[in-house]
Amino acid sequence: MKVNFNSLKLFQYFLCFILSTCLISCKLFNNIGANETYKNRKLKKNTSPTFTEKGNIKIEGNNQNTNNPTQDNISKNDSNYSFNNIARNEFNLAYTNDLRLKYAKYFGQENIQKINLLLLENIDEWYGTPYKIGGKSKSGIDCSGFTNIIYSQVYNITLNNYAASQYEQCRSINYEDLKEGDLVFFKSSRRISHVGIYISNNKFVHASTSQGVTISDLNDSYWKRRIYDYGRVN
Repeated sequence: MKVNFNSLKLFQYFLCFILSTCLISCKLFNNIGANETYKNRKLKKNTSPTFTEKGNIKIEGNNQNTNNPTQDNISKNDSNYSFNNIARNEFNLAYTNDLRLKYAKYFGQENIQKINLLLLENIDEWYGTPYKIGGKSKSGIDCSGFTNIIYSQVYNITLNNYAASQYEQCRSINYEDLKEGDLVFFKSSRRISHVGIYISNNKFVHASTSQGVTISDLNDSYWKRRIYDYGRVN
């Protein structure tokens, strides 16, 4: 059989052309598919919600520019500021009401609203602190140390360190003239040995040797027979 080499060569060229065309087509389709996938991913990324920090508030959005971002920040901050103020005021009001309610049983429902809130806060802070002679801390405190700290924190007045020395800073007053913050002095044997702070409703707060910082009644028999004098700091 005689083979026509020219025809064979032509067939080989034709076959190479077909294969090359197929390879180019496959590559072209792959590139198109990759571009479409990239576009879809990019589109999905741009349209997904993002969080943009504005002042103290996080706002969900689509990364769209606002016409006036500065004004937007101000309004958001103002809203946050107002909300925090309202929450803080409500908390303080609730705390104040609870504190006054807590001590109304000692000083009377009618009198409790008139008592210095800072004084009540300090009484509450120190209430139950154990007695320790010469002490001036939460681990232990004595009567003159307690009055010294309360006067300093509430009335911004410096008292001496001992009950007898504190008495020397006062002028004597009558029982009928007692008012919040006056000092009550007690005597055992021949000297002034104890001091407390009068509050209201015949009650005084002090650091007792048996109970630590507590509230007692002047009409209690133990204290009534030991009262020496009432004093008001000059």
